[in-house]
Amino acid sequence: MSDFNDLQTRLSSALERVTRAVDQLEAPSQARIDAVSAELEAERMAKDLLESQLQGLRGELDEQKSANQSQINETQAKMAALDLELQKLRQANVALREVNAALREANQKGLASPDVINQSLQAELDAVRAARDADFAEMNAILAAIGPLLEAQKEQEVTSDA
Repeated sequence: MSDFNDLQTRLSSALERVTRAVDQLEAPSQARIDAVSAELEAERMAKDLLESQLQGLRGELDEQKSANQSQINETQAKMAALDLELQKLRQANVALREVNAALREANQKGLASPDVINQSLQAELDAVRAARDADFAEMNAILAAIGPLLEAQKEQEVTSDA
């Protein structure tokens, strides 16, 4: 029985300590609840603002990706045109060498015919035209590569001046 009384005494003192601890705890005041609610609402508005900014940035990024892809496609097309013109130039130069070799051979034999001379001049003219076309295609490819860089530089200057 003394164990029972001892346990009852211990249990009572533990309950008193719990009651004192609960009494010391403050119930949150309405002012504190309102302040926390206001902070929560402010954070929600900030989150919404950040989400809308993020959505705008994603839209700009998508537009920039599209513009970049267009520039890449344009540059690739111009590089393909340049490659085609360079192939034509190589073919014209091969033809020019062949005709000039035939002209030299005819000259060595003393048989320089007007047809061979005309072929030689035509091959040379074709080579000059192919070289001009290749230069023009190369210039276009360079402009296509440099154009976006110049535009970006111009935009950066305008932004820094503002």
